[in-house]
Amino acid sequence: MSYPAANFADALVEGFPTVLSATSIPEHKLIRIVLYGVSPEREDGMWQSGVWRAQRRAEHKRLGVENLSAEPRDTTSSSSKTEGSKHHEESMISQVKKPVTISVIGEMPQFVHIEQEIMQPSSSKAIQCCYNDSVPEKEHYSVNMKDNHINLKLDDQSIVIGESSTSGPLESSRVLNLAERDLCELPEKPGYQNPLLLFLQRNNRLTHIDFSYFENMPDLRFLDLSDTKIRILPSSLFNLSKLEVLMLRNCMGLDTLPPEIGKLNHLKVLDLLGTELYSLPNEIDQLTLLRHLQLSFYGPDNESEYAHLPSELISDTVLSKLKALEALSIVVHPEDHRWKKIAASIMKNVSSLEELSFIQFYFPEVENFQDFIQVRPSWKKQRFWKFGKTGNSWERLRKFKFIVGDNVKRIVSRVPAEVESLFDQQDQSLRFVNVDKVPQVIKTVLTRVTAFYLDHHIEIQSLSEFGNSNFKVLKFCVVTECSKIQAILDEKTTKVVFPSLEYLGVYYLWELKRICKTPLHSGNFKALKYLIVNTCPKLQFLLWESMLPSLSNLEELIIEDCESLEKIVVDEKKKVDYNGKVLPRLRKLVLHYLPKLTSTEILDEILCRRPEDGISIKACPKLKP
Repeated sequence: MSYPAANFADALVEGFPTVLSATSIPEHKLIRIVLYGVSPEREDGMWQSGVWRAQRRAEHKRLGVENLSAEPRDTTSSSSKTEGSKHHEESMISQVKKPVTISVIGEMPQFVHIEQEIMQPSSSKAIQCCYNDSVPEKEHYSVNMKDNHINLKLDDQSIVIGESSTSGPLESSRVLNLAERDLCELPEKPGYQNPLLLFLQRNNRLTHIDFSYFENMPDLRFLDLSDTKIRILPSSLFNLSKLEVLMLRNCMGLDTLPPEIGKLNHLKVLDLLGTELYSLPNEIDQLTLLRHLQLSFYGPDNESEYAHLPSELISDTVLSKLKALEALSIVVHPEDHRWKKIAASIMKNVSSLEELSFIQFYFPEVENFQDFIQVRPSWKKQRFWKFGKTGNSWERLRKFKFIVGDNVKRIVSRVPAEVESLFDQQDQSLRFVNVDKVPQVIKTVLTRVTAFYLDHHIEIQSLSEFGNSNFKVLKFCVVTECSKIQAILDEKTTKVVFPSLEYLGVYYLWELKRICKTPLHSGNFKALKYLIVNTCPKLQFLLWESMLPSLSNLEELIIEDCESLEKIVVDEKKKVDYNGKVLPRLRKLVLHYLPKLTSTEILDEILCRRPEDGISIKACPKLKP
């Protein structure tokens, strides 16, 4: 796979070609690229999974396992630039020499105005701060101040910060917002007045914080360092005895938490989603007030790299001591055999956590998942369903993201990134991967799932094998690379199927011939808004004519790269009543690379009623203009 020179942030090394192959770069050349300023802050998925991982492999070989906890060397040149930067290269602190007013943009637009006079990093001039009473929502959390406490809303959790810790209203405290300011350095001894909340996220060039930086912030409750390139946490951070929230999302340079993390015994939130750690220190079990914990672990693509990594990702007893946990997310490399060895024991300890309302977990074996759901009576009774007048309903576990099966690492997914992202945003999701048959536990859980991703199965022939009646609450469904599926539904049924489904995406089903094997009665797919079919070379037609009245809510229809498709809708003998219009709400129609698709009366009617800007037709030579 090749990377254009522009992808290396203007950091071409002498003698390198314009286009570089990540698989052919010698190890010493790759290190040389890093030294000459290639910044690992590229947020392109190829960059992260390719060159960034290659850099880590080279670094592991150089350092050896005994030095993994040491601070990594600075690989970012002072001359490298962040793509799309809105500011000059110099640090804002050393650049600004007159009073300015900053209106915060991006994640927290205009909720804080910072009146500041900053001279040099060593200056004792204070940043004067003030804030409004309300804080608008960010991407994944919002902060609201009221009376003498702060309310944090994070992933549907509501967490009170600083309750009964201050006398009088919080207006007398300080909020310091330096988010997204293109900082590359911070003063050794800042002159800021003792802040309560400190926002430093999205400073993509910030790689180092002086060890004494937090010494004069004894009242700090909230700290966000997400999306920075810090490589080691300063020692003064671990003396913040009142710190309750520590956000460290997507810190690509940070790979180790020191044992001192256990000193922060007032922490309620520790969020490291997207920050790939080598391992988790056992001292985490001292954070007994922790309510929200999100973890990501680094896993190598190269088997030889395991020799330079810790033998264990996490102790199997650590999590069981965090009795207050309400939200737990653990993200691992799907092929990391270290996780596969401990997943069962971790699951056993997690199942004892009585307060959990959100969990994200990868179960490499179906048996582990079955044990988690069914075998443990206390968990089954208390966590999953409660019997009452309204029947079964999930009680505690309001949000979950399960991956079950033999998952694999894909450098390039055949499912578009935006679809993967939409799936990840769903609250009750199940990704079922590469398993020979459909176990009963999967059918049981599907009755509570709103998002289902069927991935890489070689035996499953249709979704009907999961039981059509189990999809009553399903809203989002992706089916990809299942080599034997010939129809999404292959059972004739008199019951309504997929009554809540809003999104159906079908990708790379080599044997698919139609969506439904037989016509369905009215009422099926009645909530469907988005239907996407991509790369199904044997697809003959998409819909039965009798399905059209049920698709009155369909807004987008996208069909691409289906070389055998002749008709979108196939006629039936019986007369169908459309109530005046075919697909009345359709606003987007994409027909690409369909060489056999021919015009029909129904298709012509759809094309005539759609505005031109909502239609895209490419490589369909048999369609009438």
